[in-house]
Amino acid sequence: MFRACLESLINQAVPPGWKAEIIVVDNDAEPRSEPIVGDMAARSPFPLAYVHEPKQGIPFARNSAIEASLRSGAEWIAFIDDDEVADNNWLQALMEVASTTKADILHGRTLYNYPPLCKKWMPEKKRSRRKTGDQLVCASTNNVMFRTRLVNSTHFGLRFDTGKALTGGSDTAFFYKAADNGARIIYVAHAVVTENVPEERCTYKWRMKRYYRCSANSSSIEISRKGRLLSALHLIPKLVGSLVESMAICLLLPFLIFHIRLLRKFIFKAGRRLAYASGIIAAYLGRLPKPYETIDGC
Repeated sequence: MFRACLESLINQAVPPGWKAEIIVVDNDAEPRSEPIVGDMAARSPFPLAYVHEPKQGIPFARNSAIEASLRSGAEWIAFIDDDEVADNNWLQALMEVASTTKADILHGRTLYNYPPLCKKWMPEKKRSRRKTGDQLVCASTNNVMFRTRLVNSTHFGLRFDTGKALTGGSDTAFFYKAADNGARIIYVAHAVVTENVPEERCTYKWRMKRYYRCSANSSSIEISRKGRLLSALHLIPKLVGSLVESMAICLLLPFLIFHIRLLRKFIFKAGRRLAYASGIIAAYLGRLPKPYETIDGC
């Protein structure tokens, strides 16, 4: 997946007046990706830099990418995950909107290719109604570009929270903090990356664990931003509503035993609601899951 991601980056179109440089951060104890980067660098029309960050944790890698970008004198920094492939005009789309708006952060669209096993459990995703220019309250690093003033010491001086190295959520915490400081986040619908979801991430158990940790992280971030009491005004009704909905669906399940497709849909929905509620409880107890204690190989 990493090689496909890098291949998509060296084939990017860049509009006149812009220059691009690719920085690869290898977040592993041993510099395993250096040979792949060297091979790609020989074919890349853009400068391609390799950085080895041995400290385990995504925020360490992201911060290393920031430091390397600042050293290169970049005015904008774009992030993409290593398991995604960018459309050929991905970077061009972000750059063009950056030139025509006063946005500080541009967040693109992510498409997911799910294998049959995922489709067995998961309901069809609703098509997003967002359009280019819509303002967002947050972003994530899987498809984003932002001004370096957010991380420059003379302005916001933001960095990704290394305390979230094992729990995840450092990217959403980063962009919430940027928005809280007045940064404007804009959606770019035609800046598209695609993630090919591996089959091992399609089991019912894996999906529920993901919903649980995402809920725990987002709830924890809200608590840290607004305080336990103020955040409770929003989170407690969500908690109660999710528990009630999950229990109501469970009571309905015996009546769907002869409708397998519908039964699976409601089992998935009940599990997701329960995972969401459990995540809120975990956040208030300060017991966040740590999925990144082990490396998810790809």
